[in-house]
Amino acid sequence: MPQRKRSISSYARHIAASPERAFPLLCPIREYEWIERWRCDLVYSDSGVAEPDCVFVAAPIDEIGPETWVCSRYEPPARIDYVRVSPHLVIRTELRLAPAGAGAQLTVTLVITSLDEAGDAFVGRCDSGTCEERFKAALIMLDHFVRTGALLPAREAARQAAQA
Repeated sequence: MPQRKRSISSYARHIAASPERAFPLLCPIREYEWIERWRCDLVYSDSGVAEPDCVFVAAPIDEIGPETWVCSRYEPPARIDYVRVSPHLVIRTELRLAPAGAGAQLTVTLVITSLDEAGDAFVGRCDSGTCEERFKAALIMLDHFVRTGALLPAREAARQAAQA
């Protein structure tokens, strides 16, 4: 079997909340509060929110299709990782929070590994900007939520992301 393709990319953004305040929002259930199009089915969680070994299935949001997510690392308030598995890809999403001024620096790293030829094609389209492309609007939504307590419509977040 040939070795499959892999892509690694990162994106960082300042958000107007401390790591302690922002960390709980990086959860499959709490994301309903600030991501307009977020959909998931919680499969397993003792607490009902993100925790070690929490499992959920996220609805398809693009060509990746539905993914099973597992919380693989849980270090409040500094880091949470999710391993995401779909038919063609395995993606590790690493979210790190660090104090920065009057808020936090949130760094997202994606490690995308192909499982087959379709996955190879997807990874072949990835580059150093893949993480920014996939997370910029979401982090704009998160920053808006922590500043205002209100959900920013996805269309407005996309407009702001395109302008930034």
